[in-house]
Amino acid sequence: MTPFWRLAQPQQDDYRAIFVNGEVRCEHELPTVGCRTCARVRWSGRVLPVDCPPAWRSRPAVSPRPRREHRITNAAFAELRAKLDPDVGPLPSTLGGLEPGDRFQPVLVRVPSRPSADFLWPGVGDLLVSERVRSLWEHEAFTGAVFSRTEFERVGRRAADAALRPRGGEPEGMLRRAVPVADTNDLPRYWFITVTGTSELPPGVDASSVCAECGRAVVPAFGSARRIVFEPRMWRGDDVALLATTLHVIVTDRVRRALEHMGATNVHFLPAEQEA
Repeated sequence: MTPFWRLAQPQQDDYRAIFVNGEVRCEHELPTVGCRTCARVRWSGRVLPVDCPPAWRSRPAVSPRPRREHRITNAAFAELRAKLDPDVGPLPSTLGGLEPGDRFQPVLVRVPSRPSADFLWPGVGDLLVSERVRSLWEHEAFTGAVFSRTEFERVGRRAADAALRPRGGEPEGMLRRAVPVADTNDLPRYWFITVTGTSELPPGVDASSVCAECGRAVVPAFGSARRIVFEPRMWRGDDVALLATTLHVIVTDRVRRALEHMGATNVHFLPAEQEA
């Protein structure tokens, strides 16, 4: 039995995927950074477990939500972070400091169905879990993640497991037919999970090839010797971690067994040693 597994979204067509998982957004988000040395974009994709400080909510730096095409320099971001840090206050130690693209809770959720699954996959790199998964996580003291609260904006009338007959058009059109949420008492509670654990670099990435400006390893181009695969030697000790240089979530067998025992839904487990 493999000791590590990759969390995976069950295979679904585009209509079913959006119907079940919906989409998310945040009102306040830090700008992305374009590194002038390695020409790569820095965007964390994280959601911080804190609200945007009131004094900053109307400032252009974080609101309205910056377009990811709008990038600032590493130096400009360092200046912004120095001003924002005192108002944000202490963050969990596993998060470290503020990073480009960090988002503030709450995560706003739109979904065309009545959600019920334990895992929701609303976008690339975004993962929501139910209250019972979060409770299990805390009870088992799993390491490598922090949780941020979510709020429903729009929700559909049909159950997520209802027979789906698309009306045509783009799958995203279903989101426009969801209705604004007036009362959340009859809706389940979800949490956005930000994975803080990371693995060692995957095979084919040279650890000595680090950008002098942003400090990140230079990832080889597609088709190179780089392999998107997790090997046990890459484990750093957390129960959940991101496969370095990717958005793939790796968990230990202890996490898999606990989630399977509780009957967690809308999630698959693939052997981590299997190349993605």
